[in-house]
Amino acid sequence: MTGGTGSANAKPMNDEAIKRAVTDELFWDGRVDASNLTIEVDDGTVVMSGSVPNYAIMGRAVKAINRVPGVMNVRNEIMVDIPEHPDKKELSDTKLEQHLREMIAWDVNLDESDLSISVSDGRVIVEGSTDAFWKLEYMEEFISQNHGIKEILNKVAVVPTEGVYDKQIGEQIIAAIDRNLFVDIDDVDVMVEQGNVTLTGEVNNWSALQAVQDAAQFTRGVLSINNRVKFIPPA
Repeated sequence: MTGGTGSANAKPMNDEAIKRAVTDELFWDGRVDASNLTIEVDDGTVVMSGSVPNYAIMGRAVKAINRVPGVMNVRNEIMVDIPEHPDKKELSDTKLEQHLREMIAWDVNLDESDLSISVSDGRVIVEGSTDAFWKLEYMEEFISQNHGIKEILNKVAVVPTEGVYDKQIGEQIIAAIDRNLFVDIDDVDVMVEQGNVTLTGEVNNWSALQAVQDAAQFTRGVLSINNRVKFIPPA
């Protein structure tokens, strides 16, 4: 389970309480180095600034913040400041690019013939196409685990290999949401237009918000997702 289920007796959190909870969550998560991070909260929007030693930690920090009740939005202003490792040889852009291409070639979920990668000063640009929306996030997490990456620019387009009508996509997303323990299907609206999904509504716990996103992300035929579902902690 990736998040709490909320509490019927929970009280709305003010910005100061959210800031304390976010700070506690970041320092609790052993995968995140939060020693150089600064957190500010304004009307439920968390502004995260400072630096982290690698790109993967930045992604984990954002996910950790989104687990905290009361967080409405996250503005990421973190910089990746890669420290020198005397015992670890730094990869040149050329070698890093070659390494990433080899990793993709061996990965069972990605087709290297449809993707191109370039690296400049630690900035990775991925272009091309893939057949499923969920592979965009998978690809970015996959690449981020490598040393020396400062930024990832994902320009990959989703091009399904088989035609799926909007009605089918919408029905499959709704059915997936309805099967989920944490979500009341009546709280969420799903609209699909030419494969582009818009989600609206309100949920009262992080697990429900994540479940709604996953329901759309893992459905065949989805080209993009505009998730406008609001996370409103129970009064």
